[in-house]
Amino acid sequence: MPNTTVMFAGGGTGGHLVPGIAVAEELHRRHSSAECVFVGSERPLERTILTNAGFEQIALPVQPPRVMLRRPLRSSVGLYNSVRRLRQLFRERRPSVVIGLGGFASSLSLWFATRHKIPTILLEQNTVAGRATRLFAKRASTICTSFAETDFGGAKTNRVVVTGNPVRSKITEIYSTNSDPTHRRTLLVLGGSQGARAVNERVLSLLPALEPELQDWKIVHQTGSHDEHHVRTKYMECNLAATVSAFFPDLSQFYSEAGLVISRAGATTLSELTCAGIPSILVPYPSAKDDHQRKNARFFADAGAAIVCEQDADSNRWCESVRRLLCESAERAKMRQAMSSLAKPHAARDVTDIVMKFLPDG
Repeated sequence: MPNTTVMFAGGGTGGHLVPGIAVAEELHRRHSSAECVFVGSERPLERTILTNAGFEQIALPVQPPRVMLRRPLRSSVGLYNSVRRLRQLFRERRPSVVIGLGGFASSLSLWFATRHKIPTILLEQNTVAGRATRLFAKRASTICTSFAETDFGGAKTNRVVVTGNPVRSKITEIYSTNSDPTHRRTLLVLGGSQGARAVNERVLSLLPALEPELQDWKIVHQTGSHDEHHVRTKYMECNLAATVSAFFPDLSQFYSEAGLVISRAGATTLSELTCAGIPSILVPYPSAKDDHQRKNARFFADAGAAIVCEQDADSNRWCESVRRLLCESAERAKMRQAMSSLAKPHAARDVTDIVMKFLPDG
């Protein structure tokens, strides 16, 4: 019987993992005998996300570049052990295709795959291609991008297909219902899968000034593990209804209820927001590699789907932007239409079509 193992390489954040999970779920629906395994780093968040999704994870003791420079001896040992583990894994599982999800954790598996002449597919979520994508672009069998405008920084590319960024079926179901969130009164605050202290503090600083406008709104706030208690306490002090958690493993219910989002500008979150059609205030992470979050946010702002607020922008600008969107349903309606126009709800299906061409019975 032909081997149909599909390896997903990468992780570190939910933004890298979620597109892979969406493809793995679609692949299971269409090819029930395919075995999907995720190979990534030892970060606890990866295991939490993949366990909740029901997929096997193999963690490698590989470290990001900044840690390798700080702790070269420890990192070298981790790299050696990772290579040994991958050699055994490739020998035992013999993957038919390796899908690179991005991040430092993807590079070693992609290198192994190219050495063994195993087809590789790269998923590039951002308007600026990440380092792993640029490094393996020339050797990849296919590169699936979210944007036609993706900048590869001069790297030679081969077989680029604009599929959109895969999102899970629960999110695409929101798109298919085509419900109008204009009159919803839930404000969703997101800092990515790991939270964002700067976003948390910014939102909390606005509560006294915006308390009258927020009285008619419910707030759902994903804080990250370090700020959960502090944020929850602040909402209680302001007598505002808020659902607060370090991490929400399933945002689909909140997306379907949200009328406005304040969020980082990670590509996977943005893809989900397009399917849900939610007007957004985007807060780019200023230290993102290659400034990709600011470029992502600018793309959405230029399309009329979002407003960009830098995290260190003047407090008056922040307050004015949030107040205007809380109060102006007509402006939210225009942004909603623009956001929905950017959606690619069939991205997981289209990427899976490509994956299946590389399977033995595909």
